[in-house]
Amino acid sequence: MNLFEVLKNILTKEPMRHDDWTQEQREAFFDLLLLGMYVDGKLSVQEMDALDQNVQTLMVETGVSWEAYISSALHKIRNVEGDEKQRYELLQNIRGRLGDATKRGIAVQELKELLAVDGKEEQEQSFLDDVKALFKIRPFAGEEE
Repeated sequence: MNLFEVLKNILTKEPMRHDDWTQEQREAFFDLLLLGMYVDGKLSVQEMDALDQNVQTLMVETGVSWEAYISSALHKIRNVEGDEKQRYELLQNIRGRLGDATKRGIAVQELKELLAVDGKEEQEQSFLDDVKALFKIRPFAGEEE
């Protein structure tokens, strides 16, 4: 299964389809996944095309086109590349928009799944550890403290 099949599966899983996720939470969740995809610096034009085709259902209530939203999200992500302070601030913003611990936990678990698709690199593991710490997520079953 390739990265975008995994992303599509994540975004259409039962927890994300429930009405108790607000549009703001869905967007924060997507921003987190997109930021995770950029950690290793390997996002291609083909990946973006697949992303565009596979996750439009996530943005059902934005009032803006998917293309406008993805452009805005990519701009945010690119602005924090190489700047740890700005990346931390964006992650804090995402944490706040996700809201409660349950949704933060789901988001982090799905981020972990997404990052594992191509084999976790050191950068990706470090990013995941940073997110878990910021989001106050305990280690997942089978993980060490």
